[in-house]
Amino acid sequence: MLVSPGFLLSLGVLALAAQNAVYYTIDTIAGADPAIGAGLATTILLQDVRGVASDLAGNVYFSDTPRNRVYRIGPFGSLTPIAGTGTAGFSGDGGLAEQAMLDQPYGVAVDNAGNVYIADLGNARVRRVTSDGRIATIAGGGAELKGPRNLALDPAGNLYISDFEGHRIFRLSADGRVAAVAGTGSPGPARDNSPALTSPLAYPAGLFADASSGAIYVADSANHAIRRIAGGVIATPRILNAEAYINLPTGVCLDASGNLIIASSGFDQAVRVSPAGAAQVLARGARDVAIDGAGNLYLAAGAFVRKLPPGGLLTTLAGASGQFRGEGTRADQALLYAPSDVAMDSDGLLIADSGNHRLRRITPAGLIVTLAGDGESGSRGDGGPAQRSRLSSPRGVTADRSGNIYIADTDNHAVRKITSDGQIQTVAGAGTAGFNGEIVPAQQAQLSSPTGVAVDPGGSLYIADTGNHRVRRIIPGGYLLTMMGTGRKGFSGDGGVGLNAQLDRPLGICFDRAGNLYIADSGNHRIRKVSKEGYVSTVAGKGTAGFSGDGGAAVEARLNQPVAVSADSTGALFISDAGNACVRRVTPDGLIATIAGSGAPGFSGDGGPALSAKFEEPAGIAADAAGNVYVADRLNHRIRKLTPVASPAAPEAVKADLAVLHGATLEATAVAAGMVISLEGAGIGPVTPASGRLGPNGSLETTVSDTQVRFDGRPAPILYAQRNLISVQAPYRVFAQLSTKIEVFRQGALRAQASVSIVRTAPGIFTTGGGAGPAVAVNENGTLHSATNPASKGALLVFYATGEGITDPAGAEGRLAEPPYPAPVAPLEVTIGGEQAEVVAAGASVTGPGVLQVTVRAPSQVAAGPQPLVLTVGGVRSQRDVTVYLR
Repeated sequence: MLVSPGFLLSLGVLALAAQNAVYYTIDTIAGADPAIGAGLATTILLQDVRGVASDLAGNVYFSDTPRNRVYRIGPFGSLTPIAGTGTAGFSGDGGLAEQAMLDQPYGVAVDNAGNVYIADLGNARVRRVTSDGRIATIAGGGAELKGPRNLALDPAGNLYISDFEGHRIFRLSADGRVAAVAGTGSPGPARDNSPALTSPLAYPAGLFADASSGAIYVADSANHAIRRIAGGVIATPRILNAEAYINLPTGVCLDASGNLIIASSGFDQAVRVSPAGAAQVLARGARDVAIDGAGNLYLAAGAFVRKLPPGGLLTTLAGASGQFRGEGTRADQALLYAPSDVAMDSDGLLIADSGNHRLRRITPAGLIVTLAGDGESGSRGDGGPAQRSRLSSPRGVTADRSGNIYIADTDNHAVRKITSDGQIQTVAGAGTAGFNGEIVPAQQAQLSSPTGVAVDPGGSLYIADTGNHRVRRIIPGGYLLTMMGTGRKGFSGDGGVGLNAQLDRPLGICFDRAGNLYIADSGNHRIRKVSKEGYVSTVAGKGTAGFSGDGGAAVEARLNQPVAVSADSTGALFISDAGNACVRRVTPDGLIATIAGSGAPGFSGDGGPALSAKFEEPAGIAADAAGNVYVADRLNHRIRKLTPVASPAAPEAVKADLAVLHGATLEATAVAAGMVISLEGAGIGPVTPASGRLGPNGSLETTVSDTQVRFDGRPAPILYAQRNLISVQAPYRVFAQLSTKIEVFRQGALRAQASVSIVRTAPGIFTTGGGAGPAVAVNENGTLHSATNPASKGALLVFYATGEGITDPAGAEGRLAEPPYPAPVAPLEVTIGGEQAEVVAAGASVTGPGVLQVTVRAPSQVAAGPQPLVLTVGGVRSQRDVTVYLR
């Protein structure tokens, strides 16, 4: 039997994954959702504004994305909901927009006739609200859009759409035609002065159409760049010292003087760039930007919409100041604002309530109290009671064994300490951003936006000096010393010592009990480790933004902007994978699995399985001695608790209208990772049969003719769909689960669902007779195998199957196989006529996703004629009554 070189290792990995599987339920333990409706815009609490636009009449429009609504601010400050009920979903086309459901609306645009356009990201649609208040889908709902993020209109009435998850820019012309104008469909680095359609983009967001030049500007977020498209050619405008100003740009516009205005959301600031490339920070807080004909700049700024007139002062148009409530009350009834970190101490759970400029604690009785900060941004109070001090956007918190608490006072470029008697003092940071050398007295040393803090087992304090791309330590005598990072943004150094390694915006840090340091190296999409001996390695993430790897080695997985990491008493690591809106766990043996989050941003799931929940930028994370995991759900303004359970919640009873069948045997089945399955149910698919098609990124689309199949809330690639039958490939990530919930959606509505068990392998051979009879096979000479064209004894024979489970290298659902072809890691053998057949090769087939191609040599000792063919993978046999023919 031929197997991959990593076969024996992979078998151990599989056994350990099953042994270490942990499941969680989820609940909110702190933070509530304030009521919102119509009224004066500055008196109403908003949650997270992601898109902003204005019209000729002086109205301003914005999306409060987590609340699934779009609003209008009138010229005199009134606030009116114009679209969305506030409940995530899809409904309402043809009716009143206020009665329609949206799902994560982002960008908005307004034309001269008063029509409002909405990027309804969660529904993969662009929708239009006419001036009389009626809503309709004008793009998407099929395969062309994956995640429309932002919009821009040009003078000719063309609507430009940034497909954030599809890595393209589309143009919807006035006559309703949709065409790609930039991007290849796969994320990649910027390629300048080349045709826009052959140059990759990486999660494009904000858009601006320049009426004077006809150019289109794109906030190419994961490439940390602004791109300009003109005449079909793409280029990157020059920005001096760009990395100091531009990080994760999500909005862009151009003023009358030719200055670029950029929402640099990674730094949470609006930046102006002159035509010569000189950059200047205009304001703190920016997710999107828009400009009107008078030069007024509008900012989508977290829980606020703000306005900056030319040469004027920044004012608030919408959003109540201070999303703060609940002192000494139940924590789940309090209001938090962008909580960024959590940590355990002997008296409860600490919360860095960043937007409220406070440090708070949840007591063991479930009450919330403020420990530091009076709610105003500033820096004062050293030497006095911490409750009277001022902090500025604290983003990190930790505690030592003596009862001292340390706060990363991020916007004050300092670290503060609260002693056990409640006094506060600065222990590191001179208060101005920068870097002024090594072995400087800590209070005189410059830091740059410190974000993470951690205390090692010996009591030394470590600081994630984020803007300086370093991790630093306060050494005896009170001096500050770099422990990891050259100060130059990048990736290098694995296998060497920390001082020679490069980091890219390190955020959360933690120690395990053995004294190893772990770093959320966010810009490198990795978790790095510095051993107690001082050597650097990567323990999770392969360095490319994305989502993959569940059930396999963490170092081969893809993460997306990991922002926090925590270790529990067993040595397991918990990662806030913010860009993937989920929480992942790495076992002490190096295997990774998602434990919370469906992967779609939003808010849902309390009281149920954590894998079905939604997060909106999960941030700080901490585990307690009982195995509970606490997550700062930053943009949902909540703290969520993951409680371990022995097994997932009992699956719902399988509904009579949905049968889950093996894709090869056509029998009711449990499901193995990556296998092809068939779903049968009345009216679950389109009236006109439709085959799945490969999208621009080389993967099968997850929506076919308005039909979608979701596994635990995440869409799966569809191979074929007709009225009563859908063929789909199960995701590989289900490997780490005991069961999976399958839902079929048609035209946005749930049509059928079923819960089925997950098994390690479920091999089945494809046949010409619908599950039994002659195998679909090819002879050594390339001809189709049959009773009239049998295989010669001793000759090669190729047949096809599915259900082999996890592969090495890891499989990617929905993609056609490419070398090296993923092979089953579970033991595989074949018999023909009861005799062992030599397995020459077994790996993913180029014929279709989820198909295993097995090449065997027919045994010479078997008699001529029809003979039973049996495939065994991981000890599980394929179906009975499958035959091949020998001569």
